[in-house]
Amino acid sequence: MQATNHQVVLEQNIRLHEIEAYFYNATHPENFNVFEQIRLKRKVRKLSTEVEASLPVLDLASGTGNVSNHLKTAGLRPIACDLSLEMLKENPSEYKVRCDITRLPFRDGCFGAVTAYSVFHHLPDPAGTMEEVGRVAAEQCVLYFDHDHFLPQESRTLGDYPFTISDLIGWILWLVLHPKYVKRLFHYALWGRNIHLRNIRKLDQAESHERVEPERLMRILEEKGFRAHLVSYRRGSYLEAWRTFRYKMVPEEEA
Repeated sequence: MQATNHQVVLEQNIRLHEIEAYFYNATHPENFNVFEQIRLKRKVRKLSTEVEASLPVLDLASGTGNVSNHLKTAGLRPIACDLSLEMLKENPSEYKVRCDITRLPFRDGCFGAVTAYSVFHHLPDPAGTMEEVGRVAAEQCVLYFDHDHFLPQESRTLGDYPFTISDLIGWILWLVLHPKYVKRLFHYALWGRNIHLRNIRKLDQAESHERVEPERLMRILEEKGFRAHLVSYRRGSYLEAWRTFRYKMVPEEEA
């Protein structure tokens, strides 16, 4: 893997998501797969019972608001942050901040929970970001980091997202409920996909799953006083961590 240049990665991600934002919700299965949305809703509901009610929740690289929407529905106060202004324009969250999440513009210890969904492969230094997470996390804080469980590395192809039957069913239902995206899909078929593929081939550092090492992230979190746990299940894994002894951490196994 080539050496990572922090500024290059950030600039490439801004360019990539300027292209992605318009089509993102209609072309990424995590946004419309019914089973995935049920799973996310369940995870966020559980998280909501462990968060100090008076503290806000930070949704890192929130994108178009997939997790933020569930956080709000669960009665939490999410602050959606993202590097891409175009993605934030598609995000319905009430509170949004455009920022580099490797240098968060928040004071120490202000968040009761921090979430991230399919984020770390876009970062120039995922482990370094854990330092920032530890800084803004309150003394009693919960972390939930979910990483591309629905797209195993071996299933990835450039610019393509392999649809399952459940993806397809969810996609059709979602388009019925959000008809404005039918026009966007038509645009995607006409010119969007070709532009996306042409640009992403040039953005060699915009994303790399080789930069994501869960064991290293967990070690840093433990140094920051968290109890970290990697949960594996049939379609992938996610990382949870607690910086408190109020809650008993019970490993989960999901089908």
